[in-house]
Amino acid sequence: MEERSNLFIFLLIGILLGAGVIWGYFKVQSQSERTISNTHSEMGYYQALGYKIHDPTTHGVVETDPEKPIPSVSFELKEDAMSGYNVVISTENFTFTPERASELSQINNEGHAHIIVNGYKIDRLYGSYYHLKPNLLQPGENEITVSLNANDHADWTLDEKAVKATQMFTPEASDDTSTVEGM
Repeated sequence: MEERSNLFIFLLIGILLGAGVIWGYFKVQSQSERTISNTHSEMGYYQALGYKIHDPTTHGVVETDPEKPIPSVSFELKEDAMSGYNVVISTENFTFTPERASELSQINNEGHAHIIVNGYKIDRLYGSYYHLKPNLLQPGENEITVSLNANDHADWTLDEKAVKATQMFTPEASDDTSTVEGM
């Protein structure tokens, strides 16, 4: 009987310890999400997600050849039926060359693009479409930029100004921008 009683006590202690560990895990997860959510309106939000401020001096700049056709970029933001926004990029006199990404070559009017949200480089683009997740947008006005970059990541410039397009954008109030789940 005493053996059975000891077994019951050990089993009960094990269940309580297991429940405590599970509760602690979910409490930490909840605090972590809340911490990231609370910093959403601050620039620290993007840093918490691992993004870095876009600094053109990191990779340098390269001037387009004025004797060649001048590259340009523009974009539209279209609400995605499921979530977020689709960025539809249009370029002129520019070729996306993913096969040469990160090469040290600077072939005029070719390379890739960068998408920058509120000053933070979010991603590298090798084509005309990009899905922008709603949690990358802050409530209120956001600055979205698409820049053209050489294969070595240098910003293409014309008259020392980056070849880029920038729009101010305010997401719909119903968009979920408060959590990093689903990243």
